[in-house]
Amino acid sequence: MRFAAWVVSDRRPPKQYGVVASNQSRSTFHNVRIDAVLFGESLPEIELNVLPPGDFFVALDQKTREWRYAVACAEHGGHLRPYTRTGRYKVRSVSFMDNREATWSMNEHMVVTQTF
Repeated sequence: MRFAAWVVSDRRPPKQYGVVASNQSRSTFHNVRIDAVLFGESLPEIELNVLPPGDFFVALDQKTREWRYAVACAEHGGHLRPYTRTGRYKVRSVSFMDNREATWSMNEHMVVTQTF
């Protein structure tokens, strides 16, 4: 699998927080669900019906605590910084389906397991 996800922030005003979903394969992933923690609190899962190849940023609306639509990281502007030294900002799990309709899950260390 060539899929990963991590929590990021953009320090440019207005400061944004979110998750990068990275698909480095040559095919799409489907029914993607990402469970992330920001500010030390659980949030609703990110739900993406399809994730094409590339890196995509999903911003958190800080007022409503809802996820916005995914945009290509290049479209966002490339000022995203990953959180690397705290457990208060992390991806806890990911699940998705590949083009062969096999389902997969990943834990917070991005270890992939096929689910049945």
